[in-house]
Amino acid sequence: MFPDFLGIGAQKAGTTWLHHNLARHPQIWLPPVKELHYLDHDPPSLRRRLFGRAEHLASARAHLRAQLLAWLRGAVDADLGWAMRCCLLPRSDDWYATLFPSRPGRLCGEICPGYARLDRARVASLRERAPRLKLIYLLRNPLDRAWSMVAMHFRSKTGNSDLCRFDEEAAWRRITDRKMASHGDYLANLAVWESIYPPEQIYVDFFDRLQEEPREFLRGILEFLGVDASDATIPEDVSTRRNAGRGERPPPGLRARLVHHFRPQLEALHARFANVYTRRWLDEARSFHEVVAGGA
Repeated sequence: MFPDFLGIGAQKAGTTWLHHNLARHPQIWLPPVKELHYLDHDPPSLRRRLFGRAEHLASARAHLRAQLLAWLRGAVDADLGWAMRCCLLPRSDDWYATLFPSRPGRLCGEICPGYARLDRARVASLRERAPRLKLIYLLRNPLDRAWSMVAMHFRSKTGNSDLCRFDEEAAWRRITDRKMASHGDYLANLAVWESIYPPEQIYVDFFDRLQEEPREFLRGILEFLGVDASDATIPEDVSTRRNAGRGERPPPGLRARLVHHFRPQLEALHARFANVYTRRWLDEARSFHEVVAGGA
């Protein structure tokens, strides 16, 4: 079966937190390997499945090794069959369907931020297999999301934990790269999904609310999915950050470029959603612009 729901993004907007907390709900099943990247990647060859460097392929191999070791040690809960299917078998829609078990009283889903960027043909194909699919899209200030993305990249690439030295032009090229930028083009991504799926099957919420009221944020998603949203199903550590950045701020010069680049998008987002979060994003950009203009 295809999943009952997908978390489609956005990248660096709380999807790891969402996976961690939904996976612990008694009425929800999520793959033990986060981000399968089936829908947004071309099918990998056997060689790539065995030796490819892509993170999702490496994660599938690591999970298979762990399950094999657990099985050899006699673990009764080792799911070696699932791990082998996920890692070794050729990718296809039928393969993807085998990864989601049919369990009475439980929903199956996947959280993968790459899926927000799917084109219309792929989304239409998905609806043929999963017409009642529910979609969760978490949005973050696109300026902050882009900086968090590039900070994570340069921290990993250079090993420089405090980002005190990095190539600003290289950072800007990455931020404005077509593929990278598409992760933050929320309205264009939403337009594709909304052209195929009805609005009642699409849930949008905001990273700011996750930070300010994580319990109610999670409760809203559970209610949308139609599962138990009582206090008993909200983890005690729901406020714990997952895969979080380190709070670095971009250098003033780069921030000025980010504000200028993203301001039209911030205005469009506030015109669409007109809530306290989009207003905050826009006000912060305007305030920074005024400070820079005043100091010029």
